[in-house]
Amino acid sequence: MRQPTGYNDEINRVCKLKRSLYGLKQASRSWSRRFTDSLNKFQLRATEADSCVFTSEEGESRLILAIYINDGLIAAAEENRINSLLQELRKEFEITTNVADIFLGLQIEQQANGAIFLHQEAYTNRVLERFRMETANPVAIPADKQHETHETITYAVNKASQFLEQPTKTHWNAFKRILKYRKGTPYHGLYYKSGSDTKILAYSDADYAGDTETRRSTTGYVLKLGPSTIIWSSQRQKIVALSTTEVEYIAACQAVKELT
Repeated sequence: MRQPTGYNDEINRVCKLKRSLYGLKQASRSWSRRFTDSLNKFQLRATEADSCVFTSEEGESRLILAIYINDGLIAAAEENRINSLLQELRKEFEITTNVADIFLGLQIEQQANGAIFLHQEAYTNRVLERFRMETANPVAIPADKQHETHETITYAVNKASQFLEQPTKTHWNAFKRILKYRKGTPYHGLYYKSGSDTKILAYSDADYAGDTETRRSTTGYVLKLGPSTIIWSSQRQKIVALSTTEVEYIAACQAVKELT
């Protein structure tokens, strides 16, 4: 940082910063430490699984706060706990609050029966407009059945993303098919019902040497909280497995890692 305009003692000096300045490489970490210290004062502690998710418990009452840079999402059974925390935070920070209807591009619908529905209808429409496919005819599945693919957008996107550096017309057509599928399913999302079973179930599967060029297999897994999906993935394995048993073991291992 150089001397500000108007300050000149005829010596070319530099200034020593005594606090973080927006835009510097240290700014993000400084902000994180500052905000975390404040949350700790209010008895909120970061979880072991995610350092950006904080929890506080008073008896059987729990408050959860998720932070992404300077955006946050608070959840609690009692509204007074949320208001109390916000009141304390406002003493140190400028905070704007609103009902949680969109967070990081994810649309949130809180229903009268206590259920929560998450979807990305607005984002889907923006992507369709970007590629001028608002009037495209929807398709039932995101990939051509002739290519022997699973009927999930995760698998289709995974396959298409493997050709980002040198895409051909075939890959572009495959990408457009994914968009056509989303055109017909913009309101598809995740539904979490209040009071449902909280047992976590994990399912995993894998093909064997599905990639004919590299002989690498593809792992797929999904984790469910009761009837609702919370984590899912489809990705190519990093090594060349030598048997169907090995690929299944690798897939199961990846799924179990999400639980730890």
